[in-house]
Amino acid sequence: MLRWVFRRVSFTVFFKTRNKAILRGPFVSGKILIIDRDIENTKSLIDCFETEHFTVKLVDDNQQAMNHILSYQPEIILLDIEFPDTSGLDIFRAILLDKQTESIPTIILTAKAEPIDRIVGLELGAEDYIAKPFDTREVILRTKGVLRRRRKRDQPSDQRIKLHGIEIDIGKREVNLANSTISLTNPEFELLVYLVKFPGRVFSRNDLMYRLWGYRPAYQSRSIDSHLSRLKKKLGRLGQCIQTVRGVGYRFQPDVG
Repeated sequence: MLRWVFRRVSFTVFFKTRNKAILRGPFVSGKILIIDRDIENTKSLIDCFETEHFTVKLVDDNQQAMNHILSYQPEIILLDIEFPDTSGLDIFRAILLDKQTESIPTIILTAKAEPIDRIVGLELGAEDYIAKPFDTREVILRTKGVLRRRRKRDQPSDQRIKLHGIEIDIGKREVNLANSTISLTNPEFELLVYLVKFPGRVFSRNDLMYRLWGYRPAYQSRSIDSHLSRLKKKLGRLGQCIQTVRGVGYRFQPDVG
């Protein structure tokens, strides 16, 4: 009996330690602005972010959201798009149209989980779209992944990739195809670079999510599918080079476009 109790306690400690290790990972912190009218349910998320050494500000008034963004200058925004008198997407559009805020990455965090809502948010340029109710650890990990990617992007680079008619300037974050510049969102750009760097190699969705957000989820996420679907459309005929490998994931096959 004592042996059974000891094993059970040991398992519990191990489980808690594993969760803590998942949250720690590479150290990332920064300034976060959360725009959400659900103050009560957002408190636990804020507490967890602060435990991870983030500085967090909560705004529950959508009418004043832009003023707070301009004065606080966050490194990343978590935005709920459900407000009684306006759509949070209007706030997002205002962020993208203002020269002082257009480069701030935004994660949409909302109970609106219909596919069309997700598609609209991602097509507008959201870095990620997380449906409520959410796992707090997942939100933190995705936020850290976006910040790591953004900081890496801001580091100077003169690397260029030329393959099968496409030219990618990593430093300028520009993609040229047939002498025309293609406008890509940050996730689309990162996915294209990663796939093109390893032509013919197959990556699972979780592998690609690790590239984007720095972790592999415990469940099967379809957000990668949405990003790649839009990327293929933007690439036109070359989009055929991004192939779905049934039951496995995706690859860039340069000899089929």
